[in-house]
Amino acid sequence: VEKPLALDAKDIAPLIQLRDEKKVLVCEAFMVIYHPQWIKVRDLIASGAIGRLRHVQGAFSYYNVDPKNMRNQLDLGGGALPDI
Repeated sequence: VEKPLALDAKDIAPLIQLRDEKKVLVCEAFMVIYHPQWIKVRDLIASGAIGRLRHVQGAFSYYNVDPKNMRNQLDLGGGALPDI
């Protein structure tokens, strides 16, 4: 399933029921959870190699000035929300 999993939280329950009936995997298409750097981070945390996890803060940005990019087109909503 591509992002978002559903447009409304109430729409998720039927999807979960169908998943259970068909015995298939259902997940959002978050490619970053399989990126080697995040697998390494997960392993470091799980092993305790970097100590106890106490706080996480993140940000996502990149240089994008292309007026044709959908993130820069106000008539399409603009912004990076479709990326998350």
